[in-house]
Amino acid sequence: FVSYILLTRFVEKKMALLASICLTFSWLLIFFSGRILTDIPAAFFILVSFLLFWDGYFLKKGNKYLYLSAVVFLFAVLTRMQSLMVAPVFLAIAILKEKHKFILNKKLWVAFLLFAILMIPQFSLYYSHYGNPFKDIASHYLGIGEKASETLDTRTFSMATFNYIFDIPYILGDWIYYLFFIGIFLFFFDLVLGFDKIFKNEELQKKFFVFFFPACIFLIMGYIGSVSYVEQRYVTSALPFLFLITVYPIVKLGEILEKKQNLNKKISIIIIVGILLILLVPNFMLGNKITEEKKTSYTEVKEAGLWIKENSN
Repeated sequence: FVSYILLTRFVEKKMALLASICLTFSWLLIFFSGRILTDIPAAFFILVSFLLFWDGYFLKKGNKYLYLSAVVFLFAVLTRMQSLMVAPVFLAIAILKEKHKFILNKKLWVAFLLFAILMIPQFSLYYSHYGNPFKDIASHYLGIGEKASETLDTRTFSMATFNYIFDIPYILGDWIYYLFFIGIFLFFFDLVLGFDKIFKNEELQKKFFVFFFPACIFLIMGYIGSVSYVEQRYVTSALPFLFLITVYPIVKLGEILEKKQNLNKKISIIIIVGILLILLVPNFMLGNKITEEKKTSYTEVKEAGLWIKENSN
């Protein structure tokens, strides 16, 4: 639902709805919704935060949305510290909207300070138990600093940085990823041709955001990983935008059928949804298959818990 509302800020409701349907059938969400992990809750908070930020800053609906965005982003970071990786997207929106003048925007500084102040308890507790949190973040996520050298966590940009991008066909699922690659050319065609007008054209700014949000996550996660192994759940918050690009060619096909073939709009919608659901069947089946295969993967933990229960108070 949050993905649908967020996507309506960039495209028409029909397209946002179709992308949300794809998200519902995503094998990644089907499988990881059954795992006790922080990725999906963190992704939820990230998307809510960007929705509020877009409404408060870009659409100027009120400062309360901007400040609430900072609080919700705090929830995302406290749920999973790795959520900090999407911070550059906030910066990109500010630069697109105001260029260098965003530095003088008091509302942005209030939102940033609100986030920073609310993070103080977390950093204080971390410091008292484990040491300097900033050094650990730099070492663990960015691979820089003395501690990174000591723990052999140093990283460099390499082909491994693009591993998450190369994994998009698997992340999206069989067959439907073909639509994604077609959608890249169709959706971003105007952006490429009119990039010189991006600071003046809001439609181009919206398309840039749809591009930059997943690109930022994929590249940062690729850099953090710097190995051949990919954890698809780490890019959960990018899925709505990937599926938006994916459904774009189908929507355009529907429009062509309506105009060129004089097809009834309802019939056109039925055809579009039918094609989409057929393409999503492998996705759903993969999610079910992986769930079945992994459903006993915590059996040992369960048995250990039962043993403790039987042999202690």
